[in-house]
Amino acid sequence: MSAPGTAIIGMQGGTVGLPGVAQLSVPMGAFSQSTTIQIAQIPKSSVDADLALSAGMFVASGYLNSAVRVTLQNQQPSVPVGVTLTVPASFISSKPAGSAIRVLVATENASDSEGPYAYFELVSPTVNQSNSTLSFQAEPSYFAQTQGGNQTGTFVVALAPGP
Repeated sequence: MSAPGTAIIGMQGGTVGLPGVAQLSVPMGAFSQSTTIQIAQIPKSSVDADLALSAGMFVASGYLNSAVRVTLQNQQPSVPVGVTLTVPASFISSKPAGSAIRVLVATENASDSEGPYAYFELVSPTVNQSNSTLSFQAEPSYFAQTQGGNQTGTFVVALAPGP
């Protein structure tokens, strides 16, 4: 039995979930061989600097105190995969009136004189208010981040209120 948030998904597709946090739905044929997928909740502080560098691209403040990291073991999918995030009721109730919840995804790595960083972009989710979830399609390129020249198969998602 796998640890929560971890599953081996093969050519037939499948799902992996971290209860109360996130679920990844992989369609049939997305992988040419079995790969281990891990979903982890990470402290927002681990991506604060990267979010600050990308913040000029969108209006957002009051990020959720944690982020979600999705890691694939040895390949990126050949087609988009579905991502569903559970949004805590406390986060929904604390957002400013009239604002929406924004989904920010670290889609690529870059570097500058201060070192490497992840670049976040805004994605458009489908909101399901009845079960407090946000869903979007993760493009294969989201899993192509590199670190030290090696593909990590990882992307990070953060949530923030915004216009």
